[in-house]
Amino acid sequence: MTNIAFDYILDDSLDQKIDIDIKFNSITEPVGTFYDEVLKTARFIHTNTDKPIVVAYSGGIDSEVVCLGLKWQQIPFTVLSVKHKNGTNREDMENASWFCKANNITQEVVELDAEDFFSNGYKKYLNQGYKSNSVFRYFQLFLLETIQNMNSTAVLGGGEQIYFLHDNQLYTSSDATFVIPLEWCRRNSTMHYPYFFQTRPEMMAAYLENKLIKFLVSNPTYLTGFNSATTISLEKMMVLHSEFDMRRRAKFHAFRHFMDIVKQSENELSRKYVIPKHFIPVQTLRTQLGLTRI
Repeated sequence: MTNIAFDYILDDSLDQKIDIDIKFNSITEPVGTFYDEVLKTARFIHTNTDKPIVVAYSGGIDSEVVCLGLKWQQIPFTVLSVKHKNGTNREDMENASWFCKANNITQEVVELDAEDFFSNGYKKYLNQGYKSNSVFRYFQLFLLETIQNMNSTAVLGGGEQIYFLHDNQLYTSSDATFVIPLEWCRRNSTMHYPYFFQTRPEMMAAYLENKLIKFLVSNPTYLTGFNSATTISLEKMMVLHSEFDMRRRAKFHAFRHFMDIVKQSENELSRKYVIPKHFIPVQTLRTQLGLTRI
C-alpha cells in the first residue's frame, strides 16, 4: 500500500544540500475521467484506512473537491479547518463554514497564531530534522500532527499539477521539500494522504487526459505569461470547476497579510539549505505514467 504516485530517493546526507531523485509510477488500470478518478481515489483512501478520515479544508477548491469525492461516495469524514487567531483567513473560514453547513459535514476548528508559527513556531519541525526552505511544508506537518493526535487519517488537498512555460514547452517541478510530509509519515510509522491529487498514478493521468489540459499541452503558447511554477493555476481552477459543481467565489490568499514574515523565514532557511529544483517536462511525466504521446 502506498500514499503517493511516485517513488523517490531522498539524499540529505550533507548538512546543507538536500536533493531528490523522483520517478512517477505507471498506471496499472484503465484511466477514467478526472471526476471518476477523484471518486476512485476517495474509495482507495477509505479502503486503506481503519481510522476516521479527516480532511484538512482551508476553504479552497482543492480541498473542496476532496470533500465532494468522499461525500458522493457516502464515505464518512469530518473536516478540520485552521482559524488564524488574528482573523487573517476570515474569508477562507467563511467559505469553509458555509460549505460544511450546506453539505451537512462536521467541521472541527483549531486556532493557530499564524504569524508566530511562520516566524518561529515552524522551528519545532526544523529541530526535528525536517530540512526545508519552505515554511509551508512545516505547516503541512502541523496539519498531519494535529490530525494524527485525533487518532485519524489525514487527507490534504495537495499535489495538483502546476505548469509553467519555457521555450514553448510545458514543465512541472519538484524538489526535496515536497517529500517532507511523506518523510514525517515514514518516521512516525503512520499513513496519511498529504497529496490527494498524487495519491494514485491514475489520478494524475486523468488530469493530463482532460481535454483542456491536453489542448494546452499541445498548444503551450496559450499559457504565455504563466511561466512561473508559483503562478496561480487558472487551468486547474477551470478543470475543477468544470468537473465539479462548486460555488464560484474569489480566490483568497490568507498569508498575504504577513508575507513579509514568511519571506524573512524562507530567506533564513535558504541560507541554511541548498535544495535544487527539478524541472520535469509534461511529456516526460506522461511517459513515466504510461500515457501515449498526444
